[in-house]
Amino acid sequence: MPDRSNLCCMRWLFWLGLLPFSVIAQTTITGRVLDEASKEPLPYCSVRVAGSRLGTISNEEGTFSIRVDADWDTLVFSFVGYNKRAALASSVLRHPDVMLMRAITELHVLEVRPEQEALYGSVVRCAKNIRRSKNSIAKLYFEMNTHLNGQPVEVLACFYNARTDGPHIKSLDLKQGRIGIAPQEDRYFVSLDMTKAMCLFDVRDPQVKFPMNPLHYTSVRVLRKHYRVQDLGTTLDSAHLQHLRLEPRDTSGGSFHMDMWLDATTGEPRSMSLSCKHCTVQPFIPLVPEDRIQQLNMRIQLTFKEDGINANLLDHLELAYDLRYEDNAGERQVNTTAVMHLYEHNAAFILPVFEYDDEQNDYRKITFQPYDSVFWATSPTLVRTAAQEKDREFFSQYGTLTGSTRINTNKPLFESNYAWWSPDKRISLKQLPSDAADKSPVPDIRSKGVAVPASRVNLEAQIYLNVDTLNGSTRHFSATVLDGFRSYYRLPEEPHSDVFLNIFFDLCELERMALEAKLLKTASEIARIRALHTEAVANMHRNTALYLKETQLGKDTKALLRWNKKVKEQLGIDNIALFKL
Repeated sequence: MPDRSNLCCMRWLFWLGLLPFSVIAQTTITGRVLDEASKEPLPYCSVRVAGSRLGTISNEEGTFSIRVDADWDTLVFSFVGYNKRAALASSVLRHPDVMLMRAITELHVLEVRPEQEALYGSVVRCAKNIRRSKNSIAKLYFEMNTHLNGQPVEVLACFYNARTDGPHIKSLDLKQGRIGIAPQEDRYFVSLDMTKAMCLFDVRDPQVKFPMNPLHYTSVRVLRKHYRVQDLGTTLDSAHLQHLRLEPRDTSGGSFHMDMWLDATTGEPRSMSLSCKHCTVQPFIPLVPEDRIQQLNMRIQLTFKEDGINANLLDHLELAYDLRYEDNAGERQVNTTAVMHLYEHNAAFILPVFEYDDEQNDYRKITFQPYDSVFWATSPTLVRTAAQEKDREFFSQYGTLTGSTRINTNKPLFESNYAWWSPDKRISLKQLPSDAADKSPVPDIRSKGVAVPASRVNLEAQIYLNVDTLNGSTRHFSATVLDGFRSYYRLPEEPHSDVFLNIFFDLCELERMALEAKLLKTASEIARIRALHTEAVANMHRNTALYLKETQLGKDTKALLRWNKKVKEQLGIDNIALFKL
């Protein structure tokens, strides 16, 4: 349901302070990865630059795009069950269709007793191996598409810092995101906490949110009790992967079926596919208690990076589910596909400097953030499929896009309790909450012997700062943001109230501008940038505290005139005149 916040989000964004980039001879290569025999596309094939941490994966149609030095780089293509292939970037540039040959598989003789001890031992050894996984950090790209009765209703694309423990994504910290949604029958279908659900999923850990799977068991005896295992053969290439299929003995919907590809020598996993039809155990809940989720089918595939140092390093995770959603308006068929790609392991994004309210989900954070066209142009997103391009046009015409070059956020769903400073839009007292819960007591302001009840007013602003590095250069964006979650005004509204509020916000903007000047002049190192931001915030708090005291929260007209003059001289904004005080 739409969050009808009290403070509307200002949508006037300013981009300042971009530092020049160094010039590097790079070329974007776009191609397709295909099965050599059938010419069918290979979805989510790993594509990496040899000798580096740079890489991407193909989309559902086998199409990929990656920036390389075409004169020097070599691309390596890896897909489970196929022979790995290395090709010069210059060759792929000339011949963008990359053919992979299916690995020859030695088919094992089907035993009369399929439940042989060695096969169960291989699964148990894998389960024990992944429990010895080490913690890691990586950049992560997340993409999700949802259709309702065949119509696109939601698309998400986000970048995160991911902390992992082998196959488990422990936490995700948002860097940037963009959203497209479209209503159906005047209702929105949104997956508010999908990333949180994926962080709950750990293939090793039995829990009530997901069906059971074979890797929950570390005993051959217990595994045999719950699963049947079949050996489908071992590839004869250098990877030497053993393909096992496990079927649950209980088919009531509480357990995953699983296909596993294991290193036949070490027992380390290379890929695993889990599927469940009519799941009776699942992590999804309806938007309102009266609605119902029926007939859920789910598939999760984990593919691991080939890394000689860190075993079980997650490369990408695929999710697909379909369900029947029932509410008082009838039944709807929901189909969702998603992929998480982890890349540049042991590296991380510089996260925006901003203190979010604890209850803000990723949807709220994304709609609050400004759109960074340079970031999206240089980051390894997946190539859009033809169907996704068609969906995007649908969203721009019938729905809402945010985090896009075509932004349409005139919907209640995108209201926010954060307001961006803008010279063209002033803040009204009516936008501030008047009934927020009492904060901790603060002393009254005393000016000229008169006590002003400061505990009845709390104004807080933040200086949003986002920093990125590209090709050795640093660029940044900053903005002044009124924090409507922490700000409140419980005094009677008077003629000076809006003037008082806007001068406060303008003074905060002056500190941000001073920060920008310092950043452009002296700062290129991240530590120095952060130190200057901390200094600017401290200056802002001292200056605004003095303003609140001298003006007696706006009641002292002479003091208000002095501060208004300062704002007018430096910003060209005369709040006294604008509000006809």
